[in-house]
Amino acid sequence: MGIKVGTGVASGNFARGLDSGQSTPRAYLLGGQKADPFELYANVGTTRNANVPEAREWLGYISALTLWNVRTGSPARLDLAADQNPLRNSSQWPAAALIGAIWTLPPGWDLDAGYQRGLNHSAPRSQFLLGATMRW
Repeated sequence: MGIKVGTGVASGNFARGLDSGQSTPRAYLLGGQKADPFELYANVGTTRNANVPEAREWLGYISALTLWNVRTGSPARLDLAADQNPLRNSSQWPAAALIGAIWTLPPGWDLDAGYQRGLNHSAPRSQFLLGATMRW
C-alpha cells in the first residue's frame, strides 16, 4: 500500500498551448501484491487538469496492472486503465489496455516497449509505445 503525491510546475507557454498555465497537483492511492512470478497492482487517483473553461478541473484515474516476471529483470505486463474524460460534455472515461515488456539494464535503467489498444471510442484506437526510466 502507498500514497503517491506530486505536482507539475507551470513551465511552458500557456498562450501557445504548451502548458496548463497552473500547477498540476496529483495524488494516487496504490496497492499491490507479489506472488512469484506475478505482481498485481491497483491505482486510483486524481490530477488537476488544464485551466480551460470547457474542461473538468480535476480528472479521475483508475488502473489495474499485472507483471509477469518471465525472467529476472525482464517482466511482461498487462495494464488496464481508464482516465476521466477531460471534456465536461462527455461522461465516458477513455479506457485502454496495454501489453508490453520491460528490460532492466545496469546501472539503473529500464527500457520498455508496448502496444496500447483503446477499449472504447473515447480512447485512441491504437498506439505503439517506447520508454526509458532512469533510477537513482
